[in-house]
Amino acid sequence: MTKTYIDISTEHWVVPEEQAGERLDHVLTSMQSVQSRARARRALETGKVTLDNVIMGPKHGNTLLSAGQRIVIEWTRPQTTVAHSKASSHITSQDLDILYEDAHLIAVNKPPGMLSDTATHAQRKERNSVFYHVSHYLRPQGRRPAMAHRIDRDTSGVVLLAKTTEARDKLKDLFIARKVERTYWAALQTTPATEGLWTDWVLWDEQKLVLRTAHPNERAGKEATSYISVTETFPGGECTINVRLVTGRRNQIRYQCQQRNAPLIGERLYLPPDWRRNEELGQRQALHAIELRLLHPITGQVILVEAPLPDDLVTLTNRLRNARPNS
Repeated sequence: MTKTYIDISTEHWVVPEEQAGERLDHVLTSMQSVQSRARARRALETGKVTLDNVIMGPKHGNTLLSAGQRIVIEWTRPQTTVAHSKASSHITSQDLDILYEDAHLIAVNKPPGMLSDTATHAQRKERNSVFYHVSHYLRPQGRRPAMAHRIDRDTSGVVLLAKTTEARDKLKDLFIARKVERTYWAALQTTPATEGLWTDWVLWDEQKLVLRTAHPNERAGKEATSYISVTETFPGGECTINVRLVTGRRNQIRYQCQQRNAPLIGERLYLPPDWRRNEELGQRQALHAIELRLLHPITGQVILVEAPLPDDLVTLTNRLRNARPNS
């Protein structure tokens, strides 16, 4: 049976409470002038859809909506081709994988090897950071992003940025108050002796650029706390863990695993004494920011952003499962 749709040149939709948390492309199919997934996809591909006055493209179909957001479909808007739409969100050969976006926030899935932001002139010349690519993506909207947090260059996963000054300031308060839940997936070379709460007293070494143990008389020392749960163990003695950060010190997870003689697979820097880097299983540390949960700083709605494991970590997990037990 062929599904028909009503010919409306412009249709407005305010997201009701019962659709909060649903994907944009799913909600589009409930609109009178759409009514099918194919037509919803076509509307996104040709730039007919705006969400809170921001044009949505084909990569925005998975945007999770909040109650009260306004969707407008203008079928008479001059067509934006798929190629044009891709050009606006693919500034270079690096794909900008948008996990979530609304009028105030944008979250992307950072690939390994890309900086979150730049700190030196040499890094800025690379033009390969989340901030750089998101800045170019938002330029047509007249917006400039602000980093809400950062993850290491060789760590993949969720990175959150603010699109407005109000969102930036309120996000900063949420992070300071530890009201943003950040969960990481990691693969370790051996299973740690303990799970649960890991707490250390640490200090960032500005000369060596590493996190180190703070001495009792060092007033600049800070607490580093994570909640650890082992999710899978393997025949070779390795394991995977989920890490929920309580604090968010730089290199915190890598340091804490080192301190418990269970370094990350692929780790270069944070290795216990007499350990060597194992390059057979991974060329980068097996660490991925898999989930971020918070109350939206403007709407108060619960926002959950998830980043699936990238291909290299899926391959790593399969290799660990199929390995022979250590004799």
